[in-house]
Amino acid sequence: MPYLIDTDICSYYLKGRLEEQFKKAGIGNIWVSRITVAELMVLAYHRNNRRFITDIDNIVSYFNFIDIDDSMWKLFSELKATILKGGKPPGESGDFDILQACIAKVKGFTIVTNNETHFMPLDVPFENWVK
Repeated sequence: MPYLIDTDICSYYLKGRLEEQFKKAGIGNIWVSRITVAELMVLAYHRNNRRFITDIDNIVSYFNFIDIDDSMWKLFSELKATILKGGKPPGESGDFDILQACIAKVKGFTIVTNNETHFMPLDVPFENWVK
């Protein structure tokens, strides 16, 4: 099963946690998106942590990397418009979470997150490896 790891799960991994879950899933089944990389880089620059930047670069080369294509942007636009019209409860989902959900939907991924409430209203499969 292919997994799209969310930023919080990636942070756990960088801290040496969840190694067993990652091994069980299989490195070939784990994907990281441009969104996760961007969010991690913001943290690294905010903290002025050069070692963290190197760790992030290593993650991109270690796991499968997925960029955002036109079909994902289109789905994001449709879903965001529906949310703005009040068709779905926004919950705690921000634009990055919505875009992550669109990547997962287009590619058939399960999102791995510790922020379940962000993805509940987005109708996308997710798992929590922290619990």
